[in-house]
Amino acid sequence: MDLRSGRPFWPVRQGLGGIYPPLSKPVDCDVVVVGSGITGALIAWRLVEAGLSTIIIDRRDCSMGSTAASTAVIQYEIDTPLGELAQLIGEKDAVLSYQAGRNAIATLANIDAQIGNGGGLRPRRSLYLCSKEDDQRSLREEYELRQKHGFTCEWWTREQLSAESDLDAIAAIVTPEAADLNPYAFTHALLSHACHHGLRIFDRTALTSWTTAKDHIILETDRGVTLKPRFAILAGGFETTTFLDEQVAKLISTYAFVSEPITQWNGWPRESVIWETARPYIYARQTEEDRLIFGGEDLPFKHETVRDHYLPKKTDKLVQRAREMFPRIDFEVAFCWAGTFAETDDGLPYISEHPQSDRMLLAMCYGGNGITYSVIAAEICRDIILGEDHPMRKIFSLARRERTKRWSLFG
Repeated sequence: MDLRSGRPFWPVRQGLGGIYPPLSKPVDCDVVVVGSGITGALIAWRLVEAGLSTIIIDRRDCSMGSTAASTAVIQYEIDTPLGELAQLIGEKDAVLSYQAGRNAIATLANIDAQIGNGGGLRPRRSLYLCSKEDDQRSLREEYELRQKHGFTCEWWTREQLSAESDLDAIAAIVTPEAADLNPYAFTHALLSHACHHGLRIFDRTALTSWTTAKDHIILETDRGVTLKPRFAILAGGFETTTFLDEQVAKLISTYAFVSEPITQWNGWPRESVIWETARPYIYARQTEEDRLIFGGEDLPFKHETVRDHYLPKKTDKLVQRAREMFPRIDFEVAFCWAGTFAETDDGLPYISEHPQSDRMLLAMCYGGNGITYSVIAAEICRDIILGEDHPMRKIFSLARRERTKRWSLFG
């Protein structure tokens, strides 16, 4: 299926970030990564860095799936608030998950610097707005819980928000540890850097089936080529679920637009990304070219034609909301698009071995902050292959589904 529709801004701006051949003959390697989006790129980069012979295959042109449609608001805050996550998996593991996300932002900045700032990562503040009066108490409890565990954040009143911006919200949690970037450019810069250190990429090559042998895994492709690496990693977004026997995530359609360049940002809070307590929520950021990216209006995914049918109406609603929030910013829509992403019940990713084989790894970085999860997935997958432990391995394992006992919601 098409993971997106409309005209996502990043590929239009940049074009094909790299041209790679399809797989035409068997290739010897230690690891095959299935998926060339930002998750696959980060994983492959870490594996090459560790000295592992690695190839990437992708059924599309390189990085033209969900990464091309990502709005790339980078936060350690996830769609599941820390307090709610603590009720689901325990306070200790919830805090560790948030800390891992915070560390991932710093790691992502270091990687972008290593590859020559290919993604243009910029430090931002995160403004988490209280959408309605009924949300204020729970948001305040969220703030106090973060304070308790050493997360740097501030509680802003309506007056403080009004002093800095045109935002008319009851209150907000302001977090200094956030960022934004161009995910498509970052991914291609990372792939190019990794290729100079031994990575090989083959696009327009789909994995069709796999089996395991004693000391390797056998991958069959749609081009009739068989690969026999020691390990394989499924990093193809929600399409990874086609290689599982159970439904482990629900699919969501989301909508976004990007404006023409804006000359006057009257009423915009400086160097900030914005989201809110409402579910579904809106999210907003600036680009390095002074464009506005504004998204949200999520719907449960039914079919790509249904998702795409709503694109004009959803875009109109997003434009109306953006004008209400920032009445002094004059903007014109340049591109709009719809995308599909996956969401787990607790908001955390699945990064672990496949239930049927320890040689097939899953990097299912689902949720609203998949990029930070991708950073962590790269480390966990590397450590599993090298026989090392990782502190987040158990928390993000697929096996946690048995512990939470809440998966009947997906039935």
